[in-house]
Amino acid sequence: MSDSSQAVSTVHAPTISPNPYVGPRPFLPEDSNRYFGREREAADLLSQVLAERLVLFYAQSGAGKTSLINTQLRADLTAEGYHLLPIGRVSGDLPVGITAVDNIFVFNLLLRLAEERHPPPTLAEMTLVTYLTELHFASAEQDPARPLVLIVDQFEEILTNHLDAWEKRSAFFRQLRDALNAVPQLSVVLSLREDFVAGLDPYARLLPGKLRTRFYMQRMTPDAALQAIEGPVAQGRPFAPGVAQTLVENLRQIRVLGQEELQPGQYVEPVQLQVVCYGLWANLPVQDDSVALASPPTIELEDLQKFGDVDSALAGYYTAAIHRVRDWPGLNVSERQLRDWFSNQLITADETRGLVRAGDETDGTGGLPNAAVRLLADQFLIRAESRAGSLWYELVHDRFVLPILQANRVWLLLQSNPVSVAMQLWLEHGRDPARLPGGTQLADAQRYANENPQEVGQAERDFLAASAKQQAIAEEEEHQRQLATAQTSADEQRRRATSLAPPGDRRGAVGVAGADGHRPCLLAGARCQPTGDLGRAAGCRRHKASWHRRYSPSPGAK
Repeated sequence: MSDSSQAVSTVHAPTISPNPYVGPRPFLPEDSNRYFGREREAADLLSQVLAERLVLFYAQSGAGKTSLINTQLRADLTAEGYHLLPIGRVSGDLPVGITAVDNIFVFNLLLRLAEERHPPPTLAEMTLVTYLTELHFASAEQDPARPLVLIVDQFEEILTNHLDAWEKRSAFFRQLRDALNAVPQLSVVLSLREDFVAGLDPYARLLPGKLRTRFYMQRMTPDAALQAIEGPVAQGRPFAPGVAQTLVENLRQIRVLGQEELQPGQYVEPVQLQVVCYGLWANLPVQDDSVALASPPTIELEDLQKFGDVDSALAGYYTAAIHRVRDWPGLNVSERQLRDWFSNQLITADETRGLVRAGDETDGTGGLPNAAVRLLADQFLIRAESRAGSLWYELVHDRFVLPILQANRVWLLLQSNPVSVAMQLWLEHGRDPARLPGGTQLADAQRYANENPQEVGQAERDFLAASAKQQAIAEEEEHQRQLATAQTSADEQRRRATSLAPPGDRRGAVGVAGADGHRPCLLAGARCQPTGDLGRAAGCRRHKASWHRRYSPSPGAK
């Protein structure tokens, strides 16, 4: 056979490219090739670390501190000749078999640094200086002259974890100071959320430089957001001209009090950007390889409109986050509680972001256990902010408000909850009083609320109260209508009695009221106490039957 006869035609099967966006999770070191938009901040932070031995790196929750450390700072320091210790944390529980340690914060840090190279019992009483001098530098591959850097991420955990060990915090900072003094080539970076920086002030005096060297990472600007959107797909399936900019403009929208239309804000939330882009890419139609080779496809405005809807992506992320909290082991929190907390505590009646003050461990925050609140903050749905000496929580961005409200409404309608269904119908008809339940429907709804208090929120309890009030008003109106009808009937009977009575008896039949307000009895002008409206209209009930026998026309009378 000739070569041509042996050729086999190639069939290009559709393939799905790996998602170039990371979604809501932080970037990992291996994600550095898809991390864009923070190059200037990375360069500025590197300069600080090279110049100072102790740097406090802080930013708002969700700004991307961990991602910048993982993808930029670590690689840049390695290129500068530094040896990087494993990323440290000070949170964690004691491992099985260990009942006590000298300092829980130091112990947790050493566990991270050891990376299972040393058994936990050997670290229980060890200091940071001992670990660095006796274990780290004892390793044959470590050059004692090589500069060394320790990065402690999420350092706010020294203030939020192990509250019963608060007296050990000062000892931790002293050990950090001793390590800096004992190991001249050591540099330290402490990374934490902006709202906890003030909490370190009591310990600043224990450290060299008193924590004066600080680097603040600004929130993501629209220009940086555009790079973060376009960069990961530039070499694969790029955005058509103007499409990524449209997405940025959508992501930066905020709600302003007193204005119905959303307005462009100054910043973009990185988590929202990643959530939307991840979902957009995951839902794009699969491209045939043969077509892709001939004409590289682009992400068009139609794709963005169809698969990159910001509200839908944020609503899906919100739902996934509260499900994670709902299912968290040891937390007794219902999905209804979580959704009501967002609707009633974090969103105002004007559909803007609200603030809820952090409470203690007993009362929780706005009625929600603090453990659940911290889990929500860890997923970047809410952020903490320090104001006037107190800690407050709010949604990370205005852009979450409407998606959350809509997701909650849909969820309520899907529940077999008669109170929720009736309330939604009432809301959809502009709070029309005629749509409030009454009678048997109201009784059934009240019974359900009493038997299922966990499934009925404050908004529904207010709805039931409004329904009961409306029913009471309706019943009173019906009572007054019946009285008016009885009065009209009595007046008609009196008129007929007057017209039918003999001339001598008409004065008694008329029954003119006396000065005391009592109407004379219709029988022979006798005065007696009237009983009720019928009594006032037609005389006393005792004489009424006699009056009818005397003055009522006989059967067949015209």
